[in-house]
Amino acid sequence: NLLGQSPAQVVASLKGSIYHNPYTQSYETADEYLSGNVREKLEFAKEAAKANPAYEENVKALEKIQPKELIPEEISVTLGTPWVPVSDVQTFVNSLSNGKIDVSFSKFGAHWSVNGWGSSAEFSTGYADFKKILESALNQKSITIYRNLSSDSKAVDGEATTAANQKVQELRSKFEEWIWSDKERADRLAAYYNRNFNNQRLREYDGECLNFPG
Repeated sequence: NLLGQSPAQVVASLKGSIYHNPYTQSYETADEYLSGNVREKLEFAKEAAKANPAYEENVKALEKIQPKELIPEEISVTLGTPWVPVSDVQTFVNSLSNGKIDVSFSKFGAHWSVNGWGSSAEFSTGYADFKKILESALNQKSITIYRNLSSDSKAVDGEATTAANQKVQELRSKFEEWIWSDKERADRLAAYYNRNFNNQRLREYDGECLNFPG
């Protein structure tokens, strides 16, 4: 009303400065629309463009500001990382154990459990078996080995504790090498990581609407 124009005329004059968000069904300024989870917004825009070609403008704008895709070597993954599927961790464990050890993850307690039986001469000590080493590595915990001094007292066995935690670190390093060793698995996990974690863009302001006297 203030401009003496129709809504369509106002929208046309603000092309590039505002976008109609197909998810919220409302107009947003460019700095708002082209920020946040821009990968998800691009997916919505592409779907909307199939029914309404007007959203192609959104698609083109969002494609230009997508975060750089990270390659496997640029993604840090440790044994016990929650977003890595349990099936992949199980495959890793199976490649090391000569028995049947099952791993599971509880999202509510953010805790890994190790069940079954099996051993690994490479990742065990005389005081800490493979299951103990594995569970500690999965839950990002250290191991403490005690030795009995008498029937009612005990003390930390420093040498045994150091040896056990060294095996925990070696197991983590082994996993970090193994996880990206298979191309299909590496591509799948990298795609998942980029989609779910490498998807944010900070809001940027160009300041073109500001006018400073002098």
